[in-house]
Amino acid sequence: MGPVFNGLSTFPVTVKDGQVHVRIPKNKLNVGQILPMSKKNFLNDKRHFVIVGGGVSGLSAAETLRQSGFEGEITILT
Repeated sequence: MGPVFNGLSTFPVTVKDGQVHVRIPKNKLNVGQILPMSKKNFLNDKRHFVIVGGGVSGLSAAETLRQSGFEGEITILT
């Protein structure tokens, strides 16, 4: 699976003398981060999204909606 299915970590970046420096703690190297996902709750959220295409982009769109707190209905057409 690609990195879109696990949250991407962010780290401080500085530019000094034309060079870009990224500070990454050793315990964070090559470690994926799983973001929390909301669950559907049709009583509170009556919205309904339809995603056309069930490939990687469609799955990523649905996952991003849930990670952003969307609790409505999601239908994926493939």
